[in-house]
Amino acid sequence: MDVPKMNANMEGGKRKTVKGKKRVRKTAKNQNKSNKGKLQAYCVKCRNKVDIQKGKQVTMKNKRKAMKGVCAKCGTKVFRIM
Repeated sequence: MDVPKMNANMEGGKRKTVKGKKRVRKTAKNQNKSNKGKLQAYCVKCRNKVDIQKGKQVTMKNKRKAMKGVCAKCGTKVFRIM
């Protein structure tokens, strides 16, 4: 089997890095700022984001806060980590 040899103009395994721009993710925290008053969670049954009814804030075992509630459309339990 013939293996090609490296030339002077070939870069072997170096990756280019992009500097400067920071990426802003659309996380739950950022979305909460824009949707004040309306708390939404993903409903598995409806396969869509829905408003939470009867919402209750809970603390999980690892001390993170979350919201428990009921889907406004179908009545299924929904859960959202804050």
